[in-house]
Amino acid sequence: MAKRYFEFSEGSSNKFWEVWIDGTSVLTRYGKIGASGQTTVKDEGDAAAAQKLHDKLVKEKTGKGYQEKSSGGGAAPAPPPTKAAPAKTVTAAPAKSAATPVTVEPGFRRFEFVEGSSSKFWEVKVEDTEQTIRFGKIGTAGQEKVKDFDSPSEAKADTKKLIAEKTGKGYLEVGGKPKPEGNPALESAIEAKLDDPQPYLVYADWLQGKGDPLGELIVMQQTGNASAKAHLKKHAETFLGPLAKFPSDKYGKGFEIEWQFGFMKNVTIRWEAFDDGDGEDPTEDLAAVLQLPTARFIQSLRLGPCPGDEEMSLQPVIDAMEEVKGPATLRELYLGNVGDWDISGTSTGDFGSIAPLFPKLERLTLRAGSIGLGKNVSLPELKELTIETGSLTKDDIKELCSLKAPKLEKLSVWFGDEHYGASGGVKDVQSILLGTTFPKLTHLGIMNCAWVGEAVRVLMGSPLLEQLTSLDLSMGNLSDADIDAMVAKKELFAKLEKLDVDDSALTNTSKPKVKLLAKDANFGKEQEPERAGEDAYRYVSVGE
Repeated sequence: MAKRYFEFSEGSSNKFWEVWIDGTSVLTRYGKIGASGQTTVKDEGDAAAAQKLHDKLVKEKTGKGYQEKSSGGGAAPAPPPTKAAPAKTVTAAPAKSAATPVTVEPGFRRFEFVEGSSSKFWEVKVEDTEQTIRFGKIGTAGQEKVKDFDSPSEAKADTKKLIAEKTGKGYLEVGGKPKPEGNPALESAIEAKLDDPQPYLVYADWLQGKGDPLGELIVMQQTGNASAKAHLKKHAETFLGPLAKFPSDKYGKGFEIEWQFGFMKNVTIRWEAFDDGDGEDPTEDLAAVLQLPTARFIQSLRLGPCPGDEEMSLQPVIDAMEEVKGPATLRELYLGNVGDWDISGTSTGDFGSIAPLFPKLERLTLRAGSIGLGKNVSLPELKELTIETGSLTKDDIKELCSLKAPKLEKLSVWFGDEHYGASGGVKDVQSILLGTTFPKLTHLGIMNCAWVGEAVRVLMGSPLLEQLTSLDLSMGNLSDADIDAMVAKKELFAKLEKLDVDDSALTNTSKPKVKLLAKDANFGKEQEPERAGEDAYRYVSVGE
């Protein structure tokens, strides 16, 4: 069957979607216009079923504003990776005396390897599109090589890769910028009581005795001094680091900070959503921010989007937190501001790799197409977990069920659409529904779920239902028959205070019945006709 090609352009969103049938399978390809995109395959078992799915998907897309273009007009293939220009060798400067203390030229990062008879150095610097590398025996000037790249982002990406290779071989960074002098005893006193102003005032006295402007900021903010904003502006680079040069775009690149007693408490940072080759480096930016004295006691971080081309990944901000090993005071982390990206083209990165850095984390939100919670992660203080995706896989569910979170009280999960990669079913979440994985739950969200009706029936036979005060079944395929089954045993829902079934596959006949199940029942907006009723085609709210 011929391919059908559609495009959607609105604001900064420029996407394509293509669909065709091959035998009994329906194939789709989608992504940013100009990119090769991603391809999914769904085998329906027979040609008639494949045609039905094909027509349904086309109807969904056109309903969202996609416009069909000429057949076969798919997105242009992604360009091949750009190769760096051949390296050119530059004559090195005269050798320095081996007895001279290590000094690093501004702009360079220096790494050394000393083992046995081997004593080597390696230095690197990036300026715009140019990468300079020096290497050789410690005590000599060594050799210098320069490479030119097509964009600053390519130069930075290659440099990051080379640094990882060197440190993996045992090279240690030397001569870096010294860390600001601290006072561990006073800082520990603040960490023990993050919202108590008294330890901050003691710290301010110590800082002011050293002539540090941060001490004055602490006092100003705590006493409500009107000059605090002017003081913050005067020392913007000291207090904000790279954020001092960020624009104040509420929706694009920008940041928001809630201050407490002279320190950042709640921080939101956004980068441009799409990579335009200007060399943005979220890893470098966030690492620099987290090492600021004013960021010492951050309690909440909301991060993203990061620049992407065919896909958008939040791995760069995870790399930054891994680099600085913190912030250890973090209580809330939101990884998932995807900007103008379709959720299916995004990834949280590997949260599991940094989870041990946050022993006090209480609230975690992961929002993306690909979720990286991690296996056997331990978050001993976690009380709220939200996972929002259109494509939770069976492996993702296994990772969720392996989570060690003995204090978890609120769990909300979007499961997603099989046409966008979601897999697994009610059997995979059995331990959650029976209350064995998270025994202290008082809120459960089984959301954006195709098999939510099956999950409700398991829950109705579980002791967990007796302790739930809030249940969210919205955005999925909950049907009138499911509501009837719940009402038939409404006594099981006696302790339920809140029930949400908004954006489900219900007809108005269920509206008065829902009110019988909880004190605060949200039936929500009128359901879409094609999703409601026993003979309707059901689909979850978020896939793409």
